Amino acid sequence: MYASSPGKLGKSRLRREEPFEAASSPPRSPAAAKPRRSPGASDDDPMRGFHDGSYLAPLVPMVLAKDAEIRRQAVCALANLTDEQHRAAVASLKDAQGRSLLRDLLLYTAPPFSASQRLEAVLGLSNLLRSRTSHSYLVAARLLPELLQLVRNCPPDATSVGLRSCMRAVACLCANEQVAAEMLRAGFAPQLLLMAGKSDLDGDGEEGRSDLVVRRHIAQALAALSLCPENQEAMQECGALPVAAELLRAQDRELRRH
Repeated sequence: MYASSPGKLGKSRLRREEPFEAASSPPRSPAAAKPRRSPGASDDDPMRGFHDGSYLAPLVPMVLAKDAEIRRQAVCALANLTDEQHRAAVASLKDAQGRSLLRDLLLYTAPPFSASQRLEAVLGLSNLLRSRTSHSYLVAARLLPELLQLVRNCPPDATSVGLRSCMRAVACLCANEQVAAEMLRAGFAPQLLLMAGKSDLDGDGEEGRSDLVVRRHIAQALAALSLCPENQEAMQECGALPVAAELLRAQDRELRRH
């Protein structure tokens, strides 16, 4: 609380701006103020981003667990719970065999895992791919073919949130100019063009709101791929111009804008 008398106001404000410490406490050094690293973290270790006080820190060692279900739950929890600050660090994690955590997530999006487990992995993957740094880890691990397979076989769910999340991740990747050419070489353009021509994208038997959201992500992805100079000729060969003309006639303003 501020002091009521004018003479004490400045002094009281000064105290509010400083960390609260007992009068007898010595000043903190910059080193002491830094969060502690997780045990075993080195300068090249992604775990350096998960200090002891981080809400993600307890999950990180479980990525190396021998039990497959513990590993799956830990990987999916990390991917879904992480925020902007830690997305790239989570995406850089590797399992006991030195394989990318992103690879594990993509494995969890397909059978034999249950529909709910597959959806959990899709949502986690989409969250991590909101970071452009995570894009480089995905490409470096050569996982674009697996991502394309997910686009073709995204697990169905009642609200189509999985398909929307999946296509949002693809649109983010296509909008990254450092990845756009790789996306085209991996075969995303023909798949996106194929999906752009479908009216029932979520498979519920009729065209609805979820189809429109997915189609917006598809249009955004195609527009981003076309902006890459080295992609333009290949995009024309794939048949992008007729699809673009069709999108220009769409009733939805967002589709026309892309």
